[in-house]
Amino acid sequence: MAGEDGAMFYSVLTIYLCLIFLFSAISKLIRIRSFVELARAYEVLPSPWDRIFACLLPFLEMGAVVLLLFRQTNVWGLLILVGLLSAFAWAVGSVIRSGRVITCGCYGKFMDARADGFTLVKIASLFVVCIVLLWGRTSGAGIDIRALPITGGAILFLFTLLAQKTWISHQNSLASLQHLQKGERP
Repeated sequence: MAGEDGAMFYSVLTIYLCLIFLFSAISKLIRIRSFVELARAYEVLPSPWDRIFACLLPFLEMGAVVLLLFRQTNVWGLLILVGLLSAFAWAVGSVIRSGRVITCGCYGKFMDARADGFTLVKIASLFVVCIVLLWGRTSGAGIDIRALPITGGAILFLFTLLAQKTWISHQNSLASLQHLQKGERP
């Protein structure tokens, strides 16, 4: 990416990733025991590796965020995120293929979102952001910590949370309607 516009775009996307993964890590750490149980419900790793991965995950996310902040290490932060997102996509895909319905745990217990197609779309979107940043990286690429990039990154972050909350609300409304059609109480 060349020029001022490219640097601004790079900064907005980097700040967006930092906010998403910092929020995710903090949400998981606040209720780590609950998150460990959410992660174990995926049934993709044998015990005790499932618990070990779940306990390490918030720290990996925070570590990637710290690495993203510095020009000399941001490529390592992006590579960690690409690896994590790949693992998340694989885990969510295996839950979907199995037909099980579980909470995704993306934001710990903060949002009880299901591991479903929406989760895969969100993971894919974040993966694309990482690839765009890796591809657009230049030797002088660093993030611009000024009002405009921070505001842009924060708006993207809030939009992502709003989209997730809207999807959860939609799923809950559909479930209520299905119960009403069956003559049950929601």
